[in-house]
Amino acid sequence: MSRASNLAGFTTAIGVPPSSLNLGVITATSFSGSVDASNLTGTLPAISGVNLTNIPAGQLTGTVADARISTLTASKLTGALPAIDGSNLTGLSAGGVSDNSTGADSFGLGPNALNSETSGNYNTALGDDALTDLTSGQFNTGIGAAAGKKILDGSQNTCIGSYAAWKLTDGDENTIIGYNSGSSLTLGNSNTVVGRQALVSLALGNFNVAIGHEAGDALTSGSNNIIIGNASDASSTTVSNELTIGNSSINTFRCNTQSISSLSDGRDKIEVEDLPLGLDFIDTLRPIKFKWNTRDGNIKDGSYEAGFIAQDLQSAQSTSNADYLKMVMDENPDRLEAAYGKLIPVLVQAIKDLKSEIETLKSNG
Repeated sequence: MSRASNLAGFTTAIGVPPSSLNLGVITATSFSGSVDASNLTGTLPAISGVNLTNIPAGQLTGTVADARISTLTASKLTGALPAIDGSNLTGLSAGGVSDNSTGADSFGLGPNALNSETSGNYNTALGDDALTDLTSGQFNTGIGAAAGKKILDGSQNTCIGSYAAWKLTDGDENTIIGYNSGSSLTLGNSNTVVGRQALVSLALGNFNVAIGHEAGDALTSGSNNIIIGNASDASSTTVSNELTIGNSSINTFRCNTQSISSLSDGRDKIEVEDLPLGLDFIDTLRPIKFKWNTRDGNIKDGSYEAGFIAQDLQSAQSTSNADYLKMVMDENPDRLEAAYGKLIPVLVQAIKDLKSEIETLKSNG
């Protein structure tokens, strides 16, 4: 005998009904014993997770369509879940390692994420096409759509943000953070890029640092540059070994000191001699007062300053065979820059020349 309890209209003991017996509509708040699913026909109503409590996971068998599952609360399941392998996951666009036969501890989540890895180790990919071409690199991280997509066998690259370094094929130790940042880089090592579309045009380069929104976005090749600030750019598109701080709107440089020091140790210098340039050289220069009217337009326009014209300094250097003064930076011929501080040694020598002349006049007086 079996008993069906809490059945609307049925509270009495009945025998096991034959399969052909039509019981009509049965409304139940609980069932005890086992129910043979083959004797149940029709469509069950939607089951809410709040109505499922204390379900032994081992009793859940068969295939459940993903459309029937909305929210699954782990606390509602008791017991041990059986092992889950890829053949049991259908309709889940997780991506992941496709055929890693020798590597270890890599993780991919998202369509085609880490989809080509065969022997890599400790790689993490999260997002559509993240690290999708990586085969054998290790310690790489790609987070975001197509982040690090084309890296083949590089190692220790960190690409965070949609399309971050997505064209990089061969490189190590790059840190690229920000939407589309470093997106043209194909070959390069140890570049550090932080900011939306920072270093976006660099195709080949090493040891560059670009920090800020669109920082260094004009640089196409070059190495060992430091570019800091919103829309800050190096002096040219191919320069190396240069530091740039700020964009053309920055007109004040502040620091808790009045000068910047650099190497000047006598033990690192040879062929030392007195500077042959002095008063005569200074006499060729033309100090001017001027009003800014830049060709590209910047915050200086309309303001007055005192200084020199770069072309004049260039001419004075060339005439005196003194290019070693390096008063003009001409990495970009269309935008000459001047370093007035380079005049200090010449000014000191000019003062000495002038003093000598005064002393001569005094002695002859």
